[in-house]
Amino acid sequence: MKIAYIILTHRFPEQLVRSIRRLDDRDVFFFIHLDKKADMRSGNDISRQLRNQLGNSANVHLVKSHPCRWGRIGIVQGTVEGIKALTESGTEFDRAVLLSGQDYPIKSTDYIKTFFERNHGKEFMESFVLTSKNPWSNHAGSYKDLARVMHWHFYLRSKHLRIPVERKFFKGMKPYGGSQWWCLSRDCIEYIHQFIVDHPEFLNYFKHSFIPDELFFQTIVSNSPFGAKITGIAVATFIRTLLA
Repeated sequence: MKIAYIILTHRFPEQLVRSIRRLDDRDVFFFIHLDKKADMRSGNDISRQLRNQLGNSANVHLVKSHPCRWGRIGIVQGTVEGIKALTESGTEFDRAVLLSGQDYPIKSTDYIKTFFERNHGKEFMESFVLTSKNPWSNHAGSYKDLARVMHWHFYLRSKHLRIPVERKFFKGMKPYGGSQWWCLSRDCIEYIHQFIVDHPEFLNYFKHSFIPDELFFQTIVSNSPFGAKITGIAVATFIRTLLA
């Protein structure tokens, strides 16, 4: 069982290094996206710290950085960069796991490998269709289910503006939402990568959605052949039991 971790981080480089060393194994690989704003905000040159401490590790890769602001497309772009770097690197892997730089493992790598071996064929992702009653149905304003994806959202510095004019969604697809974090098979990751390459307009559409990291990947996977393999216990069973 070979595992690739895509890690989104923006602070606490010492903790990230400890997490990587805790998870490190000959069958484990790391693709790290550092928020482009992180060094400017902290003044600590986090990218340099990571390169100094991890630069000699052949299984650790820093990917192209994007500025990540809460609720906007940058977090999706950072994740896409991790997926792109992973798939184009030629790395052999069976599972890809999306983590935050502030996650820390409370189980061993052997335990994690065994967990995935026992759950072969499952895609761990929370995903629910937004066109039926769902956990976001009773939310108000921009947080309401379809308002997140079907309305126009614009940003001016720290200001967020929602224009409640409905947009046309992609023909033959339904919008889905759920937790940002997931654990997906290699075949599913390769499908996502190829879909994004073939449909650049899909990413452009989500630039004007609200909190797209909770929409973008769910919509791709749930509208694909992998949708039938999704188990919604990604966060409950994996993140909460294997990571702190």
